[in-house]
Amino acid sequence: MNTNKINLQNKRLKKYNQEQLKEYLEENKETDFTYFNFNSLDLTGINLSNRNLLGAIFKNSNLTDVNFSGSKLKFVSFEYADLSGTIFNGADISETNFLGACIREAVLEKAINYTNNRSVFLEAIRRTNNFTESEWATIGKINIHSLYWNKIFEQFASTTLSIFQKLAANGFVEWEIFGKDYLINRKTL
Repeated sequence: MNTNKINLQNKRLKKYNQEQLKEYLEENKETDFTYFNFNSLDLTGINLSNRNLLGAIFKNSNLTDVNFSGSKLKFVSFEYADLSGTIFNGADISETNFLGACIREAVLEKAINYTNNRSVFLEAIRRTNNFTESEWATIGKINIHSLYWNKIFEQFASTTLSIFQKLAANGFVEWEIFGKDYLINRKTL
C-alpha cells in the first residue's frame, strides 16, 4: 500500500465520529489493514479481532478496551497509545512497537510471539512481585542486554529460568517454554 493511500485513508477515518468509525470497521472486517494508518484516532471499545494489521500505525491513538484477539500485529506501532483494557488474546505481537504506550492494564498474557518484546517483558516483570535479590540482578542484566538470550543464558541460565517460571505462573508462559527449549537445544538466537 503506498503512502498517499495510507494518508488518504487516515484523513477519511478522522472525519468519522466514534459511531461512524465503528460502523466502518465493522463493515470492513475482511479488509486487509496492512500498513494502515490509524494514527491519533479514538478507537475506544472497537472490535479489531482476527484482522490482518501487519505494520499498521496506531501512534498516539486511544485504544482503550479494543479487542485485538487473534489479529496479526507484527511490526505494528503502538507508540504512545493508550492500551488500557486492550485484549491481545492469540494476537501475534512479535516485533510490535510499544514505545511509550500505556500497557499497564492491557491483557497481554495470552498474546503470542512476545518472547523478544522488551516492553512486554518489562510489563510482565512489573506484574510479578516475588523475585529474589539475585533474580532482580538478572532482570537488570536482561534489561541492559536487551533480550540477547545467548548472552543471558550463557551467564545466568538457572536464574533466568527461575524468572521465566515466575512469569509463567503469572500467565506469561511463552518465556518458560522458550527458556526450557533453549536450554535443551542450546539454540543460537
